[in-house]
Amino acid sequence: MWIAQSELEYQLQCAVETGCEMPVNAFPEALLMAEYDQLVRTPLFGDFADLLLKQWHDLDDDEAASNALCLGIRTNTCRDAFIHAVNAIMEVEAVDPKMVAKALDARAADENSSLDIRIEAVTCLTQLALQTPSLKSFAIAGVMRLLDAQDDWVKAKLCRVTSVLYDHLGWEDAIESLQLLTQCEGCAIAAREELGFVEMANAFQASDMSEMIDCFSRSATWFRASADMSENAARARMYAAVTGELARSLHSDLCEGDLLDSLSKDVHTVVRYSAPRAGASWLSPPAEAELEWIPLMAPIQGGMSYDPLLLLTNTLTLFEKVRAVAVTFRGERTFRKPNRIGKLAEKGRLLSMVHSWLSTPASMGLTAKGRHALEQNLACRATSLGKC
Repeated sequence: MWIAQSELEYQLQCAVETGCEMPVNAFPEALLMAEYDQLVRTPLFGDFADLLLKQWHDLDDDEAASNALCLGIRTNTCRDAFIHAVNAIMEVEAVDPKMVAKALDARAADENSSLDIRIEAVTCLTQLALQTPSLKSFAIAGVMRLLDAQDDWVKAKLCRVTSVLYDHLGWEDAIESLQLLTQCEGCAIAAREELGFVEMANAFQASDMSEMIDCFSRSATWFRASADMSENAARARMYAAVTGELARSLHSDLCEGDLLDSLSKDVHTVVRYSAPRAGASWLSPPAEAELEWIPLMAPIQGGMSYDPLLLLTNTLTLFEKVRAVAVTFRGERTFRKPNRIGKLAEKGRLLSMVHSWLSTPASMGLTAKGRHALEQNLACRATSLGKC
């Protein structure tokens, strides 16, 4: 158990233990900076960062404060304090992002640091790159440094971070890194699952329907490979079912087996038992989002008719939701969708939106002739889309 070594540390510890908001006026810049060299190395680093950042615009020496925060990033050994401090720094964006990136990069490269801290440094670099894409190379370097790490949980998280770099920042070599990670027994399940998502993303980049179907088929293969490794891989089983049925439906084949019962069971298992660990919530979809796969896939059950355009559009919309990541930019937290969406998928989405609009009261102003012409135009374009 950590014990305060100075009066200031004791006061800070007491303020934290009350559970109330930290009184900024009780901890002015001069007081904090007088002991920064020790404070940033303690479990109070996150609280130290909070207090400095709250008074940032009134600081006498923000450069010294920036250096103090970066020293903490480089040296603090408490994982929770490290995550707390770095998240606070990125949310406020007071410190130069490149300066923060260099400090995180140094920590990710520090072989004397615990792997728990090093993977958090890489994760934070990825978040920083989502805010400032010019810093992408730092995040990529961090991933490469940990590919040979000997820790199952660290490498499993590395799989997800690598996939984010592919989906959101266009790192093509992410696929090779994930394939390498499939050879590691401790993260083979996670690596195969992420490769399933990579192929799912590739489907929405496809230039024609045949390529899209092939991508969904490869996606299902990776998900099944992940699910076959563990009876607890509910998410992989769930997406194996989803992508397999998408490939068959877009190819006009009938649903195989009792899809909904097994899908519902796996979806509810994922929602109930797959809560993210500390520091990983930004990587996880809202719990309710994955429940939406059940009604989306329901019309496929038993060979029911399902407009391919509507199926494609609904799948794309839900995929964007479940693969979005939380990004804080200029103090505002938003969910960023994957940006690897091709022209075919976007065209299909647009056609489906127009088709849906025709069934709303807003389209009542169309003449019968105009409606007929528009419906024929849509049918022609939908047919040509399937033949692309």
